[in-house]
Amino acid sequence: MAEHMEHDEHVHDVGVEFEDITHSLRHALTMIKRDAKRLGIDISNIDTIKEPPRPSSFPLYRKANAWNKGVFELYEAAHDEGALWIFTEAAADLSWYAELIASKTYRQLCNRWHLDQGDQYGDVDYAYTKYVLGECSTILKRSLDELVRLPSEHKGELASVCSSFLKFETTISEI
Repeated sequence: MAEHMEHDEHVHDVGVEFEDITHSLRHALTMIKRDAKRLGIDISNIDTIKEPPRPSSFPLYRKANAWNKGVFELYEAAHDEGALWIFTEAAADLSWYAELIASKTYRQLCNRWHLDQGDQYGDVDYAYTKYVLGECSTILKRSLDELVRLPSEHKGELASVCSSFLKFETTISEI
């Protein structure tokens, strides 16, 4: 966390979190290779799996993540102001699924990237992640619709969040 803060990186940025996970997985893979060799297990084909691009290299991920950050900032401001709408189930869904839509968008972009590379690695996960993204979108649209209808000092901001989501939601479903 301190290292990220030193580099002026937002520690709750999904892209930063993915980079940390990637680093941890690389370390784990090194240990797995060493142990497999020691045990006489052949995992030589593991090096043929290509590493997908970083999250920031995908424009759609950047859009989804920026939207997620906007939701987070609105939620934080509403919390600080004592807004009542943040205590609704719709607000809890918005908070949870906004982050999930960003991370699953990246995952699906990676699945698509693997398939485009001729790598069957992404084939198994592609259909499932497409389904998850559809469910997330449905829940987000329902939550935003409920929140926009509530009497709130943040009605305009919530409507803007809803409008922004609808602008890129179709693109996510077409990955």
